[in-house]
Amino acid sequence: MKTRFFYLAMCIFAVLFLMTACDKEDQPSIGQTQLAAPVVTVKIDVHAKTIVVSWQAVENADNYHYKISGDETLYKTGETRLELQPYSKFEGGSHSITVQAVSNAQPDLFSPSEWGKADFTVESTKLQAPEALNADVNKESCTVTVTWAPVANAVSYLYKIDDGEEVPVDEPEISFSLFDYAPGEHSVSVKALAEGDAPTGRSASVKAVTAVASSDWSEVYTFTITDEPLPGMLGNKPLDHARLGDFYLNDGSLLRGDSELSKELADACIGIVFYAGRHETDRSDYTQPLTEGGPVLGSTVHGYVVSLTHVPNQTNFDNPGGYGVNEFGIKSRMCNAVTDDGNTDVDTRTEHRYTHMGTIDSEEDFNGYYNCMAMLKHEATRRPCCLHPALEAAINYGKKNCGWEQSLDGSAWVWTRIEVGDIYNWQLSLAAPQNSSGWFLPSYGQMSCVGVPRFEPAKSRFMEGQFEKVKNTTTREELKEHIRVVGEDIPNEYDDFDRRYLHTSSDKVDNNGNPIPRYFGYTNTAGYYVRPVLAF
Repeated sequence: MKTRFFYLAMCIFAVLFLMTACDKEDQPSIGQTQLAAPVVTVKIDVHAKTIVVSWQAVENADNYHYKISGDETLYKTGETRLELQPYSKFEGGSHSITVQAVSNAQPDLFSPSEWGKADFTVESTKLQAPEALNADVNKESCTVTVTWAPVANAVSYLYKIDDGEEVPVDEPEISFSLFDYAPGEHSVSVKALAEGDAPTGRSASVKAVTAVASSDWSEVYTFTITDEPLPGMLGNKPLDHARLGDFYLNDGSLLRGDSELSKELADACIGIVFYAGRHETDRSDYTQPLTEGGPVLGSTVHGYVVSLTHVPNQTNFDNPGGYGVNEFGIKSRMCNAVTDDGNTDVDTRTEHRYTHMGTIDSEEDFNGYYNCMAMLKHEATRRPCCLHPALEAAINYGKKNCGWEQSLDGSAWVWTRIEVGDIYNWQLSLAAPQNSSGWFLPSYGQMSCVGVPRFEPAKSRFMEGQFEKVKNTTTREELKEHIRVVGEDIPNEYDDFDRRYLHTSSDKVDNNGNPIPRYFGYTNTAGYYVRPVLAF
């Protein structure tokens, strides 16, 4: 009986001991001295825009732990001063910071202190929403400027147009191109921002700070972008504001690509802008015309235009096996060299095949006009036996119908120009304006830029849509079937292949190191065609 009582007493004593130990978890062990609790103060540094927390160094402490209300993280520092930045860390209301002194060097001698605490209050105010919005549409500079009254204590702003992307801006004013948005009515709204809930001016000695919250969005302000034509022109856009997809008209003016295309303007359209501005590789001299009395652009290039259609041409083959016609059989060049006895001069024709005058193959080369000029000079002064049908077809696009015939002259095969009548008169409405470069055979780089939609689906869909707008709106019925985006298959009644190569004015180097004409397009092909471009 005594034994049972003894064991019961021991168990009760053990439980009481454990309970007492749990209540004194933070108390110093026997032989330890508990560090003094830090005395914490909070001050507001208005100039630095911070909340400054400090305390006197605690004797025998070499480190401090601190906690911030609303944050479960235990922070550690060897300093006795903290800068809590920015104010946006704290929402409106009451907050506190607690600090504990610890000794990492002598933990057996000094136990952690009690937590010292300091309270502070954050009051919250909201900035006033921007007012007095106004939009100035300047057609001379082609800009839209939106202004509003500055908001007190705002350090920056957000704006959005037509409920689009929110864009930051420092000043109470924004400016953008007239052509960033389609013609019609648009809305703009603005929001005032405080820098990380920046404080208003308060004394640096008080334990409170006012947090400034961003404003609500302003009332919506509407403005209108119109698309009436420029004085004396069909188009409504200055040339120096050209963009991809703009419509190029037969008077040398531009129609913005997002305009409503009337029948009159669709009938005046002769091409689509495929590159804006002068390309950095273009060294062409546009002050010299490609054809006598032809268009002269001058030294300023605002961009490049691709034609609505391929160049119509007819190549006839008159030979003992029968007479053939191919609209896609045009050659890059032909040579009619003959020997003294009147036979085909095979050696000379082979040699001349390796004397193309274009720049070497490059997807960045925009020297189509330069190449065409070089080939014309070469043909006129050095090689009267050599012809450049693709070049001639390009530079005469919109002016006359082209045709070629291969036939036997005695025992020699020769190529000659032929009249093809009025079968291609539909293209005569596409002549280049006199204030442009005139149509020319593009370089491989220009053709790559025109034909790149095959590799960029978004651009492909956009450019295809621009061509379709013209095709669906124009009243030029005989032209409609020929309007198509570059890279689209072309029906051909003469064979079963729909895919074609595009001629360029550039070279490439063959396996033997010889320069030969460079083509753009598909490899499995039954013919070639010309898609001219112009500079404006």
